[in-house]
Amino acid sequence: MKSLNYLTITNTIRELTKAGKIEISNNLSDILHNNELKKTEKHNKKDDLKTSFYKIELEENVVEEIIDLLLDLEVESLTENGDASELTNYYVNLINHWSK
Repeated sequence: MKSLNYLTITNTIRELTKAGKIEISNNLSDILHNNELKKTEKHNKKDDLKTSFYKIELEENVVEEIIDLLLDLEVESLTENGDASELTNYYVNLINHWSK
């Protein structure tokens, strides 16, 4: 079962929306509303969404489409010399979460 944290999903929604991928963005919004994984009784931040994880129920081709978009954005974020920027690291982090 694939699960992702709140920040990864919300940041991905933002990038999908900017790219016009509204249907996938809406699917992720539905996941945020319906697929939160239960936190243990001893969890010290039960009401903090930033510590929440969500079960990802998407077709493999949709996950691949998300990763492809993030890879494109990563390449676009490189400097003219091909060096990584802060934005590049942001995209690499998202890609790493989605690729697990």
